[in-house]
Amino acid sequence: MTNYLKMTLLLDPSFILSYYRGEQNITVARVNRNFNFLSFFINPHKSPSKSGIFKVRKSKLLTTIIRQINRFLIFVLLFVLSICYGQTYETVSGQGKVTYLTADQVYCDIGTSQGIVVGDTLQIFRRTEVLGDLVISHSAKNSSVCTPLIPMENIQMGDRVQFEKRIEIITELPSETKIEEAPKEKKEKLNLKHSGNVSVRSTFQSLPGGVKDQTGIGTLQYGLTIPKYKSMKISIYGRSDMASKSFTLYQARASFGKKNKGTFLQLGRVFASELSGIGATDGLFLSRPFSKQISLGGLAGFQPDPKSYQLNLDIKKIGIFTKFKIPIKKLSGNIAFVGQYAGSEIDREFIYSKLSYSPLKQISIQAYQTVDLYRNVSLYNRKNAEATFTQLSMRFKINKNISFRSRFTSRQEIIYQQSQTLVPDSLFQAELKNGWYNSLKLRGNTWGTIQVGANIRKQSESDQFSSVLSLYYRTLSSKRGISLDWNSILIQNTLLTGIQNKFGFSMPFWKNGFFNAEYELYAFGFGQNWNEYFQHTLSGSLSKKMGKKFHAYASLDISLDTEFTRTFAYLGLSYRF
Repeated sequence: MTNYLKMTLLLDPSFILSYYRGEQNITVARVNRNFNFLSFFINPHKSPSKSGIFKVRKSKLLTTIIRQINRFLIFVLLFVLSICYGQTYETVSGQGKVTYLTADQVYCDIGTSQGIVVGDTLQIFRRTEVLGDLVISHSAKNSSVCTPLIPMENIQMGDRVQFEKRIEIITELPSETKIEEAPKEKKEKLNLKHSGNVSVRSTFQSLPGGVKDQTGIGTLQYGLTIPKYKSMKISIYGRSDMASKSFTLYQARASFGKKNKGTFLQLGRVFASELSGIGATDGLFLSRPFSKQISLGGLAGFQPDPKSYQLNLDIKKIGIFTKFKIPIKKLSGNIAFVGQYAGSEIDREFIYSKLSYSPLKQISIQAYQTVDLYRNVSLYNRKNAEATFTQLSMRFKINKNISFRSRFTSRQEIIYQQSQTLVPDSLFQAELKNGWYNSLKLRGNTWGTIQVGANIRKQSESDQFSSVLSLYYRTLSSKRGISLDWNSILIQNTLLTGIQNKFGFSMPFWKNGFFNAEYELYAFGFGQNWNEYFQHTLSGSLSKKMGKKFHAYASLDISLDTEFTRTFAYLGLSYRF
C-alpha cells in the first residue's frame, strides 16, 4: 500500500478515517477530496501495512442530509458496476447456404463477419427438414469450409445452414478500482461445461390418398466438456417418436484430447474424415501424431443398422490411416485402408487417399480417390482394383471478391457384397456430382453474392454429353436484416430435360425472432420436353426466442403435384442450455 490509498467509496471531504490494527488505533487521516464521484484520496501521516482496517467517524460538519445522499449514491454506484462489469452473455446467430461440395468438405457463404470461428457447429436444413450438423474447419470473412457429421450424399448445394451460440463476456473491474485481497485456498473443481438443447414438437402430415398422420417428436442434443480430464467431451444426439414410444440414438460418443495435439480418442458412434466413405461406426477411433509431419490412427467397430440406427453386430469395420504434412512444400494428405466384413465374408474393402497442395496463397488444389478392392474378379466385371471415386478440385481466389473453382469428378456405384446397401442420389444432384464442374463466384459490397456454374459429363449409356447449368444469387442483408436468394439448376441429357428453381426470403421477426420462406418449382419432362411434369413446394418456418433459453418453432411445408398434394406442419418448443 503506497502513501496514497485509493478506495472505491464515495465519501464527503469532511470524513475522517481512523486506521486500526486489531484494536490499536495506528493513525488518523482526513479525506482531502473526491474525484468524479467514484474515488477519493487520503494522505495518511505514515504508510500503513497491508493488514488492518479503516474505521470512519463523522466530523461535526457532516449533516444528516449529506449522509443520506452518500448512501443513495453508493447504492447507485454499486448497481451500475454490477451491470457494466459483471459476467454477461451475448447471443450470436446467422444463416447461409451451401455453395460448393467436395468429396469430404462443405463450403458455405457464412464467415467470421457473422461471428463464427473454427470449431463452431452449423445446422443444415432442406426446407423444414433438419439434416444434421457441420463442424467448421476453416473460416474466412464471408465463407467457411465445414466437415460434415452426416454422409456427404445427404447434402446438396443450396441447402440452408444456420448457427446460434452464446458468447460469455467477462469484463474486469477497471484497474484503478481493484483492491488487493488475501489469497484464498483454491478448491479443485471439475469445471464442467454443459451445452445443448431439448425440444418437443407436434407434427402433422397429409399424404396422397387421404392418408393423415399426426405424431409428436422429442429431440435431445447434449454436450459436456471436462477440461480437467484431457479435454474430455461427451456428445449425445437422439430423437424419440412419442406415438410409438421409441427412441433413436443418432450420435453418442466420448472424446478425449484434441486432434493433432497429442493422443486423441473417441468412443461410441464415431465419424472419421480421415476414413472417408466408412460412414458412422459404433466403436472407437484413435489417432496420435508422432511428429509435426506424421500422425497415425485407426478405427474399429460395427456398422449401425441403416434404418433404425440401432447397434448391429452383423457388419464389422476396421480402418487404419496415416496423415502427413510437408510445410515447406505446402503439401499435406492422408492414406487409409478400410475393410467391412460380415462374419468371415467380405462386404467391402477399399483404399482412400487425399492430397492437398497450396503453391500460392490464392491457389489451392485437392485430389481424392477411392479404390475398391475385389478378391473375386468376376464380381460385376470389376477388376481387382477399381476406382469408384476420383475427384480433382482447384480453387483460385483472384481477390477478396472474385474466386473461381473447377472440379472433375468420376464415380461408380459402390458394391456392398453382403449388406447390399446402395447410396441413393437425387436426379439433379447426381448430375452435379459427376463430370467437370466449373463455377465463378462474385461478391459485391452493395449488391450481394452471385455464383454461376456449369457441369458437363459424358453419359455412360451413350456417347453424348449431359450438361447442367446453375445460378445462385443472394442479396446482402438490409438494415432490417432482410435477405433474398435465388438458386436455379437447368439439366439436359438423353433421358430428360428439366429445371429446378428455389426462391428464398429471410428476415428478423419481431424481437429475437426469425422468419424464413422458400418456394421451389420443379419442371421437367422426358427427352427434350421440359414442361410435362410440375411440382410446386412452398415452405415457411418461424422461430422465436423467448427469454434466454427457450425457443418456439413453427413450420409449414406444402407440395403440389399434378397427381397429389402433400402437407407437412409442426409446432415445437426447445430449451437451450
